[in-house]
Amino acid sequence: MIIGVSFDGDIFEDVKQIQHDLYGQGLERIYRSAKVRYRQAERILQQDTELGSQHPMSSFDHRTLQWLHDQVAAFFRYSYGDRLHPELPGINEDLSREASITRLWLSFLHEELERLFEDYPDLVRLVLEATAYPNPDPVGCEAEDNIFCFLRQRYSVLNEAKSTTDNQNSETGRTERGGTL
Repeated sequence: MIIGVSFDGDIFEDVKQIQHDLYGQGLERIYRSAKVRYRQAERILQQDTELGSQHPMSSFDHRTLQWLHDQVAAFFRYSYGDRLHPELPGINEDLSREASITRLWLSFLHEELERLFEDYPDLVRLVLEATAYPNPDPVGCEAEDNIFCFLRQRYSVLNEAKSTTDNQNSETGRTERGGTL
């Protein structure tokens, strides 16, 4: 996971660090969720596919799903910003802040993957193509490009919020890290 500013108000560095620390687990959940749905479709259709035979994989290049993970992670921070403030009472007051955020993030990731795969069933195939045929394979590159395009549209609210920040920065000549443009 690349830690950065994804939208105006993306200020909870501890949340980003927790998501970063859970990056491998998040990628595994993305991959596993797609694989389970794809296998289910093969069973329903009573059709084995070449792509299905590529999975399960013991490992894959994490960069193939990094954009997907990072966009869902940013959308979590955007959606839950009011609940992530450290001075507000916690969701699970019996847990530490880190444990509460971990639980909330992993639950959100699971639910968001369900929504994404339900709303855009092709994403299941694209995730598996991206992992089975990593760059420079044209199949994997096309899958990654399609994932990118879908997520830019799906999470356009992040792009709009980021554009506002970028426009303000270009007017002042300052970058988010305090340097000049």
